[in-house]
Amino acid sequence: IESLRGDRMRVLTRATMTMLLALVACNSLYALNEDLLLAWQKYLKACSSDNQRAKLSAAENAAAVGRFEMGMDHPTTLLAYEWVISGFEKAGNQDKAQAYIDDLANANIKRLKPVSSRMISALHILGTTQLSIGLKRQSLKTFQKLLKMRKRLSRSNIQELARDYLRIARVLTKANMFKSAFRCAKKALRLQKRCRDLNEIALAYECLGKIFARTGHNEKAKRMFTKASKAKKLSNAA
Repeated sequence: IESLRGDRMRVLTRATMTMLLALVACNSLYALNEDLLLAWQKYLKACSSDNQRAKLSAAENAAAVGRFEMGMDHPTTLLAYEWVISGFEKAGNQDKAQAYIDDLANANIKRLKPVSSRMISALHILGTTQLSIGLKRQSLKTFQKLLKMRKRLSRSNIQELARDYLRIARVLTKANMFKSAFRCAKKALRLQKRCRDLNEIALAYECLGKIFARTGHNEKAKRMFTKASKAKKLSNAA
């Protein structure tokens, strides 16, 4: 694995550790493994370049390590397989893509249909990790994919959809894509109002406030932050 130096190495290691610890918290991962940690570091680093061959090689490595260390049904393994299959399909190498699809079939594991909550959990962790190490564009794509999968899994879970819209709004805000961020944050707010969760409503108002503040609309930002504060107080009093 190519060496990473200075602050970027520390940030990348910390972000990947956060991702793996989050998997532990949701009972998806049972032990931290150095090989798996290094495999994910290599893949996430490759994602920041335009070298498709290096990215695909790193994804294959992550898939192999995940299969050996965590098993075929683990969310990190499934996600790595998805990267590999998609990569080979885009490269026009259908034979290699099919070989990985056959691996999943032989293990009696489906790719994305039906969508599993474990896969969604893995995508959320990946998107958060990508964002934390500065891979904004990749993070946005991950959250957009997560949103589509969430809709396929359960159209009735309005609150989870709202949270996904808010996550995307935050990514877009950090990427300075404020119009799209505003639309996603408003969508999140509308959905959370339907759920009547005051704490979640406050988070949506806060996001809108940050968008307005970043775009120089200070009075609107102040109103959003005031609404967020009121919603939090009502939530704490409930």
